[in-house]
Amino acid sequence: MKAGNFLLLQDFIGVNKVIFQIPVYQRNYDWSEENVKRLLDDLKTIIDTGDRHFLGTIVYLPHDDDDDEVLMNTYIIIDGQQRLTTVMLILKALMDLSAKASPDV
Repeated sequence: MKAGNFLLLQDFIGVNKVIFQIPVYQRNYDWSEENVKRLLDDLKTIIDTGDRHFLGTIVYLPHDDDDDEVLMNTYIIIDGQQRLTTVMLILKALMDLSAKASPDV
């Protein structure tokens, strides 16, 4: 297993056509409002200070079935699915707000 540091948006989410697969044995999404508020407070601090933030560990494995074109760039999320799901929901909400603000895009 290789471990390394990367920037979530640039190195992981920013890659085109990436699929994140959460195995059925993982627990359901259950972050409370308090968990999300803490993450949003952290994000606000990052915006205000310009500092980097350690989001936490996301453990993943590339899908190993090279024969299936659909599964190329598919990553199995082993740990960190709660944070990753929350960040994706935030990004989706921001994208929707941005589209409403500038409908020509």
